[in-house]
Formats: sequence, structure tokens, C-alpha cells
Amino acid sequence: MKANGWYNGFSPAQRNGANAAIRAAIARGDLAVPEKCSVCQQVPNRPLQWHSERYNVLDAYPICRSCHIRVHARFRHPDNWCAFIKLLDPAGWVQSLTVDPRSLTRPFTETYPGDLPSRFETNE
Repeated sequence: MKANGWYNGFSPAQRNGANAAIRAAIARGDLAVPEKCSVCQQVPNRPLQWHSERYNVLDAYPICRSCHIRVHARFRHPDNWCAFIKLLDPAGWVQSLTVDPRSLTRPFTETYPGDLPSRFETNE
């Protein structure tokens, strides 16, 4: 299952570029940093991280470290993941995530042909 840094068909270089764009958007004030995790709705004692499922657009989900680890561990521990998401809002974005490890290297549009809900928030 090792994908060597690939995620949803995006290379490590593409992922790094998108992560840099997120950091720049935060620095410019274009990206509002909410206080709550978009997964568990808790206010963490550490700064929120950002998780993206598609790196060809500036779109990311604010997420606490604990939930971020779970999101990426879902491929190795799908039973734990399924038990975890049953505790969450059934309308949440994580409910749509696949546990198929082939999605790591398969293009995003093949895994998610209907896309995922956007959680990108801007200051207006």
C-alpha cells in the first residue's frame, strides 16, 4: 500500500506546492482560520492543521492533529476509521472519504467523481 508520498493521484511536489499556497493564503489573511476542527468540532489545544483531498485547487479542511492522523490512518485501519466516523455528524465531509488504498495513486476524479464538499473559508 506504500504510495511514496502520493495522495489521490497527486505527487509529493504537487502536494507541497498546494500546502505552500495554503500557508501563503493564511499569511495574507485570505484564509480564515477557524477555532474548531472540521471533523470532531472540538477546539484543540494546538493550532489547527489543514487537510486537502485535492491539490489542484486551493481547497482545504481545518483539522486537529488527532483527526488528521486518523484521516491518513484510515487506509491501514479501516475498521477503526469506520467506528470513528459513526461518532461524527453524518453530514460531515469525512463521511465521503474512501478507505480504498488504491485511491492514494488513482486520480482524485476517479475516486471522487462527484467531488467532495468544500470547506475552504475566506475572510470577506
